[in-house]
Amino acid sequence: MRKTQQTSSVLRLLADVQQNYSGNEKDYLLEFSDSVDLDQRRQYIDNFLDSLYKEALSSSLELNPALFTTVAQQTYVTSNCKYTPVQSSERKPHKCKTCQESFSELSLLQEHKKTHQTEKQFSCTTCNKKFTHSHQLELHKRIHSGEQPFLCSFCGKKFTFRSTLKCHERTHTGEKPYNCDICGINFSQPSILSTHKRTHASETEYKCKVCAKNFSSKSSLQSHAVTHTGVKRFQCDTCDKKFGILCNLKRHMRTHKGEKPFHCEICGKNFTQSNSLQEHKRRHTGEKPFLCNYCTKCFARKRDLIQHERTHTGEKPYSCGTCGKSFSQVTLLKTHERVHSGVKPFNCDLCGKSFTQQSNLRVHKISHLEKKQYHCDTCGKDFSQSSSLQQHKIRHNGRQPFQCDICGKKFNVRGNLQRHSRIHRGEKPFHCDICNKNFSQSNSLREHQRRHYREKPFSCDLCQQQFFVKSALTAHQKSCSNKHVILCLIVGN
Repeated sequence: MRKTQQTSSVLRLLADVQQNYSGNEKDYLLEFSDSVDLDQRRQYIDNFLDSLYKEALSSSLELNPALFTTVAQQTYVTSNCKYTPVQSSERKPHKCKTCQESFSELSLLQEHKKTHQTEKQFSCTTCNKKFTHSHQLELHKRIHSGEQPFLCSFCGKKFTFRSTLKCHERTHTGEKPYNCDICGINFSQPSILSTHKRTHASETEYKCKVCAKNFSSKSSLQSHAVTHTGVKRFQCDTCDKKFGILCNLKRHMRTHKGEKPFHCEICGKNFTQSNSLQEHKRRHTGEKPFLCNYCTKCFARKRDLIQHERTHTGEKPYSCGTCGKSFSQVTLLKTHERVHSGVKPFNCDLCGKSFTQQSNLRVHKISHLEKKQYHCDTCGKDFSQSSSLQQHKIRHNGRQPFQCDICGKKFNVRGNLQRHSRIHRGEKPFHCDICNKNFSQSNSLREHQRRHYREKPFSCDLCQQQFFVKSALTAHQKSCSNKHVILCLIVGN
């Protein structure tokens, strides 16, 4: 009680001094001797006020404006003093993110955090990764066991972690709680918002005069500019590959060392580059943060957005040095250049046949598949995958559970319905960069492009005639087999 009374007296004195000092600053300062200049007097007063208030604080009294008798005293304590007391509800503003405990001072929080910095004593017996808490280890074990206890109530898809499920469910509900304060667009996840905000060009950005790409610093622009000069000063000691930027060489070296330091906590997959991990994680969450400025279509990768927007703008920045033909993608240019060079770098390791595109090699390799362990009891057809057999069986039982809402046409496979729906919407998302023709289906585009490159991956076993599409080969084989039988009868074989 005595301590409280003393403290109250100190605080009242402090407020009275402040009242006199604020109202008659000049007269108050003149009470000092003439030998002390005005700045020294003012500094003395400030120090005096500070020492008085610190003395009051040391008594651990809860500051309450009601203690003071005058309005001036209350005003000083609640607003004028730099040691303004906090209200009781805000007494512990510093919260520990690990255990949620709150503290009144930052130094106390920092001291408390040291108690959490313990050794990672919980180790995974499968991959030896260590964790601080046992519950972290239990969550991690789901990656190895394949356990997916969290079920989407909309589509039935399963997830390993609850947080991943919540992100996914927003794709169904359309919930977008994260708002861009620059343009007002809403997003379903904070990471998408962060990525989006980078698209807002600021006045401080540095723009590349060659490709118009923006950079936040001058050094980043200078590093990027090297990519346009073609100068590659940094060489790999292992494979002699050269790079224009040192950091690209360092990333490349990880492929030789087998280093994959960036780890996906959802599926356990590792990556050599951080951006590869970020792109991969979007497959789990369904994030598509890159929005088309022309049709609002979304993409998971920025390079996919850039390629897509060229279908709107007609931009074709990559030109063939031989014939002058232009392309929207550098990969299409490289594929086209093989027409002039005759290079076919993709070889079939089973028959030695070569192809200009890897996709054509994959199609070709299917013809070599010998092991088709999934057998249809109805027609005797064999399949290499169980899912292919199940889809095939639907054709036999006549079930067509997928119906078009517009024309009522039914389909036995959902994918066929989705492709059919593009006809009604007029969608032709698959674009030929050689002749600008568009297609509603990806396989139609592939078949079309084979005619440009003169690729015929489907070959008749009897006469070796080649075809662009498998349906043409099938029709040919019917007539060819009959001719072969007749020929065998004639020659006696």
